[in-house]
Amino acid sequence: MNKIVFFNQDFEVKNVISDVLDYTPFFKSINYVSLTEGDCVLNGINDYYYVGDESLDESIITEADIVDFYKPLKINELNEKCEQTIEKGFQATNGHWYRVNRDDQINMIGQKDELTTYPEMTEVEWKTEDLGYVVHTRTEWLSVYMEAFKHKRTQLFKYDDLKELVNNCKTMIEIENITW
Repeated sequence: MNKIVFFNQDFEVKNVISDVLDYTPFFKSINYVSLTEGDCVLNGINDYYYVGDESLDESIITEADIVDFYKPLKINELNEKCEQTIEKGFQATNGHWYRVNRDDQINMIGQKDELTTYPEMTEVEWKTEDLGYVVHTRTEWLSVYMEAFKHKRTQLFKYDDLKELVNNCKTMIEIENITW
């Protein structure tokens, strides 16, 4: 059994929810199941919270404890933003917009493999977000493929850099100031 302890910006205890059976924490919200309240969702949490064992004395929870609790929440938030940015896609140098969700990435790898297997292929019909299916020259499509790879790699490197910043944070203000 757990409890959720809410703090104000000065890390003073504001409220405690006891008898928490299960919970899913997020940076500014929490979903939980309580013996007394059932399934609950708290959104838009502007201050801080901490989840601990029911026997935990909330008066001994420090800012450092809260920072350590929030670090993985912030990292998960950044990971979601990274995935969303990758999947949203990019505008290639040919002027078209390309989506890059997981299926698109698999299809691109398959198309590149086909071009490698059949060097005589001179055109590729590929779906763009702005015009639907467009015929690309072999060279143009390979350029789009490389731009898609660069788009994904850029986001992953950005995520890794931000994750390192979060892991080095000592205060909640430092964590809150890290944004995608």
